[in-house]
Amino acid sequence: MLKTIKVVAAIIKDDDRIFATQRGYGDFKDGWEFPGGKIEEGETPEKALKREIKEELDTDIEIGKLLKTIEYDYPKFHLSMDCFICNIKEGSLTLKEHESAKWLTKDNLYSVDWLPADKDIIPEIEKEIVGENSMNELLEDIRKFNEERDWDQFHSPENLAKSISIEAGELLECFQWNNNYDKDEVSEELADVFTYCIMMADKLKLDPIDICRKKLEKTKKKYPVEKAKGVSTKYNKL
Repeated sequence: MLKTIKVVAAIIKDDDRIFATQRGYGDFKDGWEFPGGKIEEGETPEKALKREIKEELDTDIEIGKLLKTIEYDYPKFHLSMDCFICNIKEGSLTLKEHESAKWLTKDNLYSVDWLPADKDIIPEIEKEIVGENSMNELLEDIRKFNEERDWDQFHSPENLAKSISIEAGELLECFQWNNNYDKDEVSEELADVFTYCIMMADKLKLDPIDICRKKLEKTKKKYPVEKAKGVSTKYNKL
């Protein structure tokens, strides 16, 4: 049986760009990878990743969601690699151990010679970039719509919060008397709620995808599968 080595990798994002590094030493020298390293005894994956990026790139990162854990058999060992979406908190990605680095977009993600395990995460990254681009395009369309009508002056956080509540009430009205709802009406009311939520997040300089993912991670801890599966009990009574 192959020895398992547990490592972490940072998928550092800047809008629609992903940061890749070229290994400067060891058996896999010159191969391209996502920066990171081994999880030391007593470390959480997140703590290990912050330490590794500080050591390798002299940069502090903010760790987002776990995109995927890659399991890959190299000839001499089995690699278990937790891949996290990350953003730069402070620093300029100074290369202290790597030979080279570059920013890649979805159009040239395969332009470098990835190490085998790192290559396995690329399809998930492509999905991530495409999904975020769609959200950014929608946000720009909403901004343009409001700017053309000079409506931004009315969109204080308080007014947007009121609008979310009002539109949520109209969504609920679609189900007022029975479950024979009109899907088109539900779709329109749901779109109104969603649009105001996006606008409020934008006004408060919050990333809607990021805050939802962070909340989801907190909720996962409150409702572990082994306790919450198939039941509707509140977390403090599980």
